[in-house]
Amino acid sequence: MAYRIGDLAKEIGVRPDTIRYYEKLGLLPPPARMQGGVRRYTAKDKDRLHFVRRAKSMGFTLEEIGKLLELRDAQVPTREEVRVLAKKKMVEVEARIADLSRLYAELQILVNLCSSASGGTCPIFEEMERE
Repeated sequence: MAYRIGDLAKEIGVRPDTIRYYEKLGLLPPPARMQGGVRRYTAKDKDRLHFVRRAKSMGFTLEEIGKLLELRDAQVPTREEVRVLAKKKMVEVEARIADLSRLYAELQILVNLCSSASGGTCPIFEEMERE
């Protein structure tokens, strides 16, 4: 099945500009063109875009996604390289979770302080002004 850029974008849930950008970065190969220069995408292109979207949702950067695609496209991808990239991403996610947990606890304290404070400046503002 062949897709025009607008149809493919709609099906994947991205904007056509995003698809063009991925092409520019080399994440998607240049598509075949119909008469008049209209891009024509294949089911393989659609699968590749799904891969890119899923990898992005997992927190991989576009550069990392490019590396993953290189490994995926290799005739004999080494699982070890893919595993190393995934483990690195897991460490980053764990750090973000820790940061978010600290932030949540801090906000919880501030909200409680704000609820119990009477008059004067809001404790949330006071805390935000501190270094």
